[in-house]
Amino acid sequence: MKIHSLCGRLRMRICDFERRERMWKTGLAQAMRLSPPKGSVPEIIETLLLVPITNTLCRETGKAIRYRQTLTGSFTLLYRNRPFAVIFLPNPGTGRVFIKYQNSNGVQCTVLKELWDTDEIAGFIRQNLS
Repeated sequence: MKIHSLCGRLRMRICDFERRERMWKTGLAQAMRLSPPKGSVPEIIETLLLVPITNTLCRETGKAIRYRQTLTGSFTLLYRNRPFAVIFLPNPGTGRVFIKYQNSNGVQCTVLKELWDTDEIAGFIRQNLS
């Protein structure tokens, strides 16, 4: 599945969230009687990007793929509670998603590269995880 449309929606939602947050902090939102923004950037990333990606991977590979947020703000993809990839969004407002794969010991085995398609992750799962 191409994730271009997911990234576009993610970019728009995060920019809107950050704009409303700035409006609320400056007092402009109260004058316009807008409600404070709900949620957080990691929640938006989870609902708009990670949940669809993991659901697609589960459907394509037949394996139970999960994710976990790390302390640095990145997200680790897990299979059998073992990490196999890390997803980074250095600037979520741009909508660009990067991934690096890990070996069975949890050590980085590929360089950080931009993610365009879930087929790439599914191929890595089929090839390296059994």
